This record gives sequence, C-alpha cells and structure tokens, in this order.
Amino acid sequence: MTHQSKDYTATFRRILGVILILSIGFVFSCDDGDDDPEPEGYELPGIYTFKEAILQTPIVLSPDITIPAGFNLTSQMAGALLATANCVTTANGAVELKSDYKLFFVCLNESTAPTQAGVWSVNTDTTKLSLDMAKPPLPTAISLDINDLTIDEVNNVIGGRISNFPITSDLYPGLPAPVLVDVDIKFQKQL
Repeated sequence: MTHQSKDYTATFRRILGVILILSIGFVFSCDDGDDDPEPEGYELPGIYTFKEAILQTPIVLSPDITIPAGFNLTSQMAGALLATANCVTTANGAVELKSDYKLFFVCLNESTAPTQAGVWSVNTDTTKLSLDMAKPPLPTAISLDINDLTIDEVNNVIGGRISNFPITSDLYPGLPAPVLVDVDIKFQKQL
C-alpha cells in the first residue's frame, strides 16, 4: 500500500468516525415522544342534548296509519326519555354522562336538581355507547346500546344506531302493543 493510499484510508476512517459520532449524537438528542403525553381521545363525559332521532323502522299504528322510516322523532324521544328530569321547560332537558360513569338527567339554564338516571359505559374500541337507565326515575328500566358510534370532535356531536328501541303507547298513544324499532340518533355536547 502506498503512502498516499494510507493517507486516504486514514482520512476516510476519521470522516467515518466523525459521521458515526454525529449520528449517535443525533439519535440520542431526538425526542422519541416518551415524555410527551399521548394525544387524548374524545372525552365522552359531558352534558348532551338530543340533536336528532330518525326512525329507521316503520311503525304501524293501525291498518290505515303508518309512521314511515325516515320520520324525525327527535322531540318525541327527547320528551319521553327526559320527562323524569322535571324541567320547567321540557326543551331544557339533557343527559349528563359523568366521568364516574353515572348518568343523570339535567335541566339546562334551570336550578332544578339533576336526577340520577343510571349508568353508562363505552366499549374499548369506542364503537358502542351503552346507557343503562334505571327504574326509578323511568317507569321501566331500559338499556339502550348506541351501536356504530360516531364522534364528530369538531362539532361535538356523537351518534349511532339504537336497535330494538321500544316504542310504547306512552310515546305514541293508540299504539296497540309495544314495537321494537331501529333509530339513528345524535346528541350535541354542550360546552
């Protein structure tokens, strides 16, 4: 090996060594994010008002009267479920999901005391929200599963489909027997 090639080899090794040291320093100086908190998912606890409830199964009230699929029954469902909130103004009724998984009926903009109505839960992949409402305050205990849960974080709206929601004569007078229907439902989170 010539003297000149030895110089190139030594210079190359020095350059390679400097690159290696700089690379190691760069790797250890980079923040791997372990110290940073993970981005949090949408916080489900909060106060919600009914935004929309759309019937997906027709209801036959009599041979001549059918409520078609696609019918907006928001006010009927809100009135029926929140009647036990005892709000001075029915439109002020809302559902509160507490961080301890208790469910309350509340009255917005009123001094009416909240009514504990049961408990709530959500599955691990956040696709099903369960509302287990108790008797009392409801006349009959009812468990509602909101499946295919969607969360619109920008507009603070959650929604999904309730399958086999019991429609009774309390909701529609004249209904000969309770009917199980599917309802697409949305709730607006109040800030």
